[in-house]
Amino acid sequence: MASCGCLNAASPLTAPTGRLCVAVSVGAMQNMTLLYGQVVDWVFVELRKKDDPSVILQTRCGLIKDNGLIVGTNGASNITFNVMPGDYHVSVKHRNHLAVMTQIPLAMDVNGAALDLRLISTPTYGS
Repeated sequence: MASCGCLNAASPLTAPTGRLCVAVSVGAMQNMTLLYGQVVDWVFVELRKKDDPSVILQTRCGLIKDNGLIVGTNGASNITFNVMPGDYHVSVKHRNHLAVMTQIPLAMDVNGAALDLRLISTPTYGS
């Protein structure tokens, strides 16, 4: 994504250029048109250790869609982490907002897990 000139190579959240750049395969221009109206911003999604949430295991970039969903950088797929099934804290960082992290580790199996931070029943640090 940084190679298209749309994002800072060090962090896509620190130097926005005002242009939307989405990695799509050749011949998929209809996807770029569709994504332009749906993607509103970037976030970092972190997977953290169950017993020590200060330890970041993996970080992924995600796109926030206008419906609040966070998806992979192709604008459609889920964000994936290459980890064993288990319990992990999940953190979401945005350039203009406070970060949020689950207070209780999220159980992830081979099919992944869903997390809805809009629900009051999803405890987060500081809440």
